[in-house]
Formats: sequence, C-alpha cells, structure tokens
Amino acid sequence: MGIRSSVIVIAMAAWLVSCQQPGGKPQPGPAQRERVTQVAQVDEVDAQLAPRKVRAKPHPQAGRVDMVGMTLYRPAMVLRFGAQAGVPEDKIAKIRQDFFDTQTRIADLEPRLKKARIEIQRLLAAGELDENKVFAQMDEVSKAETEIKKQRLGLMMRIRQSLTPEQRKKLDELKHARSGQLEANRRQGRRGLPQKANAHGF
Repeated sequence: MGIRSSVIVIAMAAWLVSCQQPGGKPQPGPAQRERVTQVAQVDEVDAQLAPRKVRAKPHPQAGRVDMVGMTLYRPAMVLRFGAQAGVPEDKIAKIRQDFFDTQTRIADLEPRLKKARIEIQRLLAAGELDENKVFAQMDEVSKAETEIKKQRLGLMMRIRQSLTPEQRKKLDELKHARSGQLEANRRQGRRGLPQKANAHGF
C-alpha cells in the first residue's frame, strides 16, 4: 500500500472512531462510509497501476541481477558501440530502423494502457461496485502492459539473433568494461576524486 493510501485509510478509521465516541460528531451513514472507502480504493489502485519511477540500477553485488541485460543487448548499447564490436554499418542501420519501428508500436499501445487504467478508476468510483467488471478491466491493463513488454523484449531478441558469435563476444567485453568503469567512477565520485575515461572512452 502506498504512503498516500495508508494516510487516507488511517484518517478514515480515526474519523469513524471519533464519531462513535461520546460527544463526537454524529455517526456517518452507510452512504458516507461507502464513499470514503471508494476514494481510498481508487487512490490505492491508481498507485499500484501507475508507472513506477525509474530507479538507478543497483550495484551488481547488492541487489537483483539484470538477467535481460546479461543475455540480450539493449538497442542503445548496440547503436553506440556496435561499430567497435565489428557490426557492419548496414546492420546497425537496420537495428536503428527496427528500434524506431518498435517505439512507434509502443507509442500506439500506451494510450490503450492509459485508457484501461482510467476505466478501472471510473468503475471503482461508481455507486455500486461490479466485481466482474473491475477484474475484467484489470485483465485489460495486464494485456496492454504485456504487449508493451513483448515489443521491447522482441526487439532485443531480434538484435541478438542478428549478431554473429564474434560480435556478441566483443559486445560482452565492451559491456563488462563499461560496467567496471561505471563502478569505478561511482567509487571515485564518493571519494571526490576526478573520474578518468578508459581506453574504450567510457
């Protein structure tokens, strides 16, 4: 439960208790209690379904491992360092075009996801809740999210399949070198030391 939702629920509970104590305000009717509950529900679902803020990647040894990044290649990595890995320019151009085509498809899917989230909020704010409709709409949200993830993952799989074993090996070396340099820079930054680029220009 989000902090905002927790505050709403706690405040609602305190209000109901105070209304039941002697000398407090008149006890709210069923309609009032239902409305307060619906507001809390809408806020909680909105917090759960809203896009998560992107956080900085954790230290490789102190957090979950990025399995996708270990086995596949993100478009930015290949577009930036593909030439150093021996990837021909025409292949890099095809990967770049595939990237933009995928981004276009994702842009077409995002309004569908947003609309599905808004519809859940509308259903939860209704006077009478229909459990079947709410759950069906949650399925629509999941479908839209899954389709977007498939587009991104599909792009990275196509990139990997288009590379030769030698090119993948070189990209892995560049990726590890870059990760090591970023970690070194992070440590130097903590000590206030100047950051130096390595031979690969990272």
